[in-house]
Amino acid sequence: MKPELPGFYYDEEKNRYFPIKGPIPGAKSSSSSRTKQKPEPKPEQETNYQKRTKLKALKLVYSRELNGNVIPVNKKMSNFRDEIQKTQASYPVVWRYGSTEDIGDTALKQFQVDVQTPVGLTRKNILVAGSAGGCLSILRVSKDRQVYDGVIECDPVSVLPCKENDTEEREAPEHILRPTQPCLVALSSISSIELIGRSDASENSHPVNRALITTLGSTGRGSIFILNVAEEVNILTPRSLQGNVSSECTIWTADCNISGSHAAIGTDLGAGLVDLETGVGSYFLRSKSDVFALQFHQSVKFS
Repeated sequence: MKPELPGFYYDEEKNRYFPIKGPIPGAKSSSSSRTKQKPEPKPEQETNYQKRTKLKALKLVYSRELNGNVIPVNKKMSNFRDEIQKTQASYPVVWRYGSTEDIGDTALKQFQVDVQTPVGLTRKNILVAGSAGGCLSILRVSKDRQVYDGVIECDPVSVLPCKENDTEEREAPEHILRPTQPCLVALSSISSIELIGRSDASENSHPVNRALITTLGSTGRGSIFILNVAEEVNILTPRSLQGNVSSECTIWTADCNISGSHAAIGTDLGAGLVDLETGVGSYFLRSKSDVFALQFHQSVKFS
C-alpha cells in the first residue's frame, strides 16, 4: 500500500497521486476562502473628541486646584482660562439657523439689553446683523423655545460635530427669532459692528444699548453711524441710526473708546482717528495696504 501524502490521494488504477480539491487539512486557507469566511466589518466608531476634551478639561481643573490660575502645560506656565478656551475651540459646536439667509453675512454682534416687561426690566440677548446689501436686522436670542407675535422662528440644524448614523437628537443651546418687520437699510454694505461702552466683549455686568456701525461705501465713501437700540429692541427705524460721518475712503473695520466719543477706523488708505461728535478725522497711519483689523487702546485719554 502506497504511503499517504498530505493534500494528495493515490489512484491504484492509474498508479499515481492526484491533488485533493478543496482546503488541505492543516494548511492555511486560501485568500478566496478567507474572503468568504471573513465576518462583516463592524461600522467604524467615530473618534470621540468630546470625551478627550472633557478629560483634558478635568486635568486642567485638577491642575488649577493644585497650582492656581497659572498652571504648567507642556513644560511651560500658562493661564488656566486660556487653556480652557483652547480646549473648547478644539471641539467646536456649530448650528445653522433657517430663515437667516443673507442677514448677517458681513457683520454680527451680540448685545445684552434691558427690556421693559410686565415684571420690570429684564435683561435679554439680541444679535445685530449686517448684510452685504446694507441691511441691519435684530434677532432675538433665547434659551427656551418661545413663540411671540410678529416674529419668525429660525429652525436650528446641527452642523458640527457631524456623526454618521447618529439618531440622537441634539437640543440647540440657543433659539433665534427674527422679527417680521423689514430691516433697516444703510447706504452700502455693512463692514463692522462694535459695541460701545464695554472694554471687554466677555464682560456681562452692564447692558449695552449702542453700537458703532461702519459701511464700505458704494463708491469708496465709507460711513460711520451710531446704532441706538434703547427705544425699541425688536424694531430698527431710521431714528435708530444717529450721526452720519462720511469719509473719502473704504472703511473695513472700526473700534471706539468706552464713551463712544472717538473711533479708530481701518481703511484702504491706512488707519485713522475720528471724533464722532464733530466728524473731524485724521490719519495716524498711512499705508499702501488695506487695514482690516485694529483695536482701540482704552488707556488713551481725550481732553
